[in-house]
Amino acid sequence: MKTNQTEKGISCPSCGRFVGAHDRCPYCGTGLQKRVSLKSMRYVSIVVALAGMVCLQLMAMSRETPVKEISSITPAMNFAYITIKGEATRPMRYYRDGDKVSSCYIYLKDRTGDMRVTAYRQVAEKLYNKDVYILEGDQVEVSGKIRVAEGDKISMMLEVPDHLKIQHKKGFSEKIEVEHREKIKENSENKPVKLSNISIENVGKEVLIEAVISKFSKPGEESKAPYRITIEQNGTKLSLVFWEKTFSGIANPEKILPGIKIQAKGTVGQYRDDLQLRLKNSDDLVILKGEETKKSTRKIETKKKVVMLTAQEASEQSDGSKVKIYGKVVDVYIGGEDSRAPNKIYLNTDSGKIPVIYWPTRIHLSQNQIPSIGSEIEAIVTVNSYKGDKQFRLSRASDYKLTKAVSAPQESKKDKFMPLDMIWREEINSTVNVKGKVIEIFESWKESAPYKVTIGDDSSNTVTIVVWPNVWNSIPETKRPKTGSKISLSGKVKEHRQTKQIQLRSAEDIQ
Repeated sequence: MKTNQTEKGISCPSCGRFVGAHDRCPYCGTGLQKRVSLKSMRYVSIVVALAGMVCLQLMAMSRETPVKEISSITPAMNFAYITIKGEATRPMRYYRDGDKVSSCYIYLKDRTGDMRVTAYRQVAEKLYNKDVYILEGDQVEVSGKIRVAEGDKISMMLEVPDHLKIQHKKGFSEKIEVEHREKIKENSENKPVKLSNISIENVGKEVLIEAVISKFSKPGEESKAPYRITIEQNGTKLSLVFWEKTFSGIANPEKILPGIKIQAKGTVGQYRDDLQLRLKNSDDLVILKGEETKKSTRKIETKKKVVMLTAQEASEQSDGSKVKIYGKVVDVYIGGEDSRAPNKIYLNTDSGKIPVIYWPTRIHLSQNQIPSIGSEIEAIVTVNSYKGDKQFRLSRASDYKLTKAVSAPQESKKDKFMPLDMIWREEINSTVNVKGKVIEIFESWKESAPYKVTIGDDSSNTVTIVVWPNVWNSIPETKRPKTGSKISLSGKVKEHRQTKQIQLRSAEDIQ
C-alpha cells in the first residue's frame, strides 16, 4: 500500500511530489496551502528584534549611571561610563586653538585618589559659552567615559556638557563669580597686561604684553626644542616660545637682542609647572621703537661682552651665540707644524672638558700666551657643536687673554699628544704623537698581515695602530701593548678603506 506523502505543506496534493517552500507546485502548477508563511516569520522576527532594542534603550535610559570611587577603577573598566564625585584641586582651564576653544581640563580628588577630566572641541566650546568655571575647592559631580592608560593612569572624557554639575565652595557669591569670570575672559588684545598679573588662571588665554628682552636662545641643529625669548618687566621674567616656522616669518629677526623692547600677543601655557607665552603667528611679535631700540647694535653687543660666563654657563647657550667666557685650563693640545687640526685649550665643565679651538694659520698666539694646565684665561668665543659635542671657537687673537699664568716644565715635541678625535684632519704620511688605553689587540695571522692595536681615550674616541710583524717582533716583551695598559707612541698617519689609522715605524717610537 502506498504511503500518503501529500501531507499539507510538504507534498503536492495533486501529483504527490515534494514541493518544499514553494507556494505553487513546480511540476504540475497546483496552488499549495502552507502551514505558516515564511514571509510572516520574517516580519515577526523583525518586530521582535525592534521591540527588544526599544526595551534595552528604555532600560538604559532609566538606569542610573553608577557612582564609583577613583581607587575602585581598574583596567577592566576601560571605556566604562561612570560618575565621579569629588573636589576640584585646581581651577578649570580652557585651551584655545585660534579663535575656538579646543579643550578644557578639570582636576578632581576624592578620599581615595585623584584624576583628570578632559572635554574636547564642541563640549569644551559649549561649557565656555555657558560660562562654566570651576575654582579650587568646588564640589564637582561628573559623568563620562573612563580611560585607563599604561601604568594604570586614570582619566575621564566628558562627552555631554549637562553631565557636569558644580557646587561652588562656601562663600563663593554670585558677585565674586561674575568678577572672576570677567577676569578670566578679559580681552587683552588692546590693553597690555603686566607680567606679574599673569597666573595659572590665565592658561589657555591670549594676552598682550610689552616687555624688554633679557635673553634670546635658538635651538641647536636637529634639536626639537623651540626658540625662546626671556622677557622681563619690573623684575618679573617670563619665557616667550615659538618654532622655526614662526621665527622665519618675523620681520628683522636680527634685532631680537637683549635690551630691545617688544610687544607680543601670545597664549598663556604651562610647561613643567612653569608659565610661558606661546607665540603662534610671526605678526604677533613687534619690535617697538622706544628708548631701548635707540641704542645701536654695537653698543648692545658691547654691553653683552661685559657679562662673563663660566664654561659651564657658556656650554648651555645655543649654537651661534657669541659670549665671553673665563675658566681654568685643564688640558692643552698644540699641533705640529704640518698639522691641519686646530689647537685646543680645554676648560672644565660639569659634563666634562670643553675645548676653546683656534687654527694657528689664522690666529697666532705667542709662546707666552699659550697656557699651561692650571692657568686661567678669558676669551670672546662663538658657541658651536662638532659631532654633537660643544666647543668654543676663537676668531681673533685680540679676543683672547691669559689672565693667570702657571709655570710648567718645558715639554718636548713628543710630549704634545694629539686628541684621537682629530686624527681624521691630518694629512696622509704626517707624523703625530698619540696616547691612550689599549682596548683590543688583533694578532697577525700571516707574515704579510700586520698586528692591529685599538686604543681609546676618556671620551670614547678610538684609533687603530698598525704594527707590521718585523716591528712588533723588535719590541721588547715589557713594552709590547697589552689589553688595558696605557701606551704613548709616535707614528705616521695612513688611510685604509677611507679610515685613517697610525702606523708604528719602529720599536723606539712606543712607550
